[in-house]
Amino acid sequence: MNKKVKNAPEEETEETTEEEAVEEETEEATEEEAGKESEKDEEAAIDDVAEKISKALDLDALKEKIDSLVGREAEVAKKIFSQADVKKDKADMTKDEKIVGFFQALVTNDVPAIKALSEG
Repeated sequence: MNKKVKNAPEEETEETTEEEAVEEETEEATEEEAGKESEKDEEAAIDDVAEKISKALDLDALKEKIDSLVGREAEVAKKIFSQADVKKDKADMTKDEKIVGFFQALVTNDVPAIKALSEG
């Protein structure tokens, strides 16, 4: 009988330890889930604030203006750096083509074209 009594407390201790381990794992999982939910809540709050700021500053309209200006600048740069306007004879060029050709010659340091397109 003594052996049974001695074994019983050991089994209870092992079961208690296993139960505690399960409880700890459950608590850790619950804390992880709460942490993930907290992160999601923070991200949602950040997104809301960013959206409010964007609306208050009207950033969409500003972006559209910038995009349109960049498009125009690209066209001007293309005209300046292309050689098509300079290769025409001075007599065949329009006033705008002469201006663009002159500035293109300045950028590329084309001295003969600068002299030809400069008006006295």
